[in-house]
Amino acid sequence: MTKEQLQAALEEAQARIVELEQRQDHDHTMIQEEAFEHGRQAEARLLQINHLYTTLSHINQTIIRAHSQEELFRGICKVATDVGEFPLAWIGVLDPQSGAFRPVVSSTGRLDDLPFSKGEIAASLLEKSLVGQALAASHTITSGDIQVNPPDKRWRQAAARKGYHSQAAVPFRLK
Repeated sequence: MTKEQLQAALEEAQARIVELEQRQDHDHTMIQEEAFEHGRQAEARLLQINHLYTTLSHINQTIIRAHSQEELFRGICKVATDVGEFPLAWIGVLDPQSGAFRPVVSSTGRLDDLPFSKGEIAASLLEKSLVGQALAASHTITSGDIQVNPPDKRWRQAAARKGYHSQAAVPFRLK
């Protein structure tokens, strides 16, 4: 191998080393950015969980302090909107005989402005709704996007007009 060939091979090797170091720096930066984003998302989720826990704690205090069913229901709606920062909260009761579901309290103070009902929800419609699913399953059911979630078809337009995009149904039993 000639001196020129050795010099060319050396320069090529040095260029390759620089390229690999740059790629390594880039990869390291990408890993750091991904780790930062993951940490940011985890922190946001933790803040959300803490916020929900605080809301639940206030609801528990309301349950202990309420002297009547009406006071309890109104208090829960107030906590959900004031502490939980939900735009709307309402409570309904299920008629065990007919299977109909009737809204009884709303955080707005009115029942006629709810985006989904102006009276009882018949059992046949209830079973297809998020509320019906939560009642049947005896646990919370959520919809992150009312406009996409099929069980929410009936309420889509009304909810969109009111600016509601997600919902949660939280069933509970009174003793």
